[in-house]
Amino acid sequence: MADLYDFPDIYDERVSDKANEVYKSHYRKMFEGKDIQSVLDCSIGTGCLTFCLSELGYHVSGSDLSASMLEKAREKAALKGLSVQLTQCDFRELSQYFAQTFDCVMSTGNAFAHVSHSDIEVTLREMDRLVRPGGYLYLDSRNWEGIDPLYIGETGVQGICGQTASVVPR
Repeated sequence: MADLYDFPDIYDERVSDKANEVYKSHYRKMFEGKDIQSVLDCSIGTGCLTFCLSELGYHVSGSDLSASMLEKAREKAALKGLSVQLTQCDFRELSQYFAQTFDCVMSTGNAFAHVSHSDIEVTLREMDRLVRPGGYLYLDSRNWEGIDPLYIGETGVQGICGQTASVVPR
């Protein structure tokens, strides 16, 4: 049986130039005044939520469990001329694949919704191992199924910049 992640193109259906600009604005706001240059998104998927950080000048690395999602991400990065290190791995085992630390380790999209409570704890520990001292964890959780497709089609954005969002030092 095919897995939803075997069809990475559907993840980019919600992406538009306007949405990309909103993501950039969101990250500018979240990272303002913070010493962040290197970022690891451990649930990067096709890169639609993270590549804008590379466009803003951050050094972006990404990992994902899905080979097909990473292949799509590689294609998109090449088309945009972005240099992004991409690694296939389970975010519950990050420290087995990355030796370096990052200024910010993030999980975007709704990856945490797909693992058990105990696996969330394991993942957070793995993410924390890769954050440099004084660095940041960034957690993002979205209910894509609950977002109105008509609103997205009209504006290109919804539920992107929460009022309570913040990036705090670990």
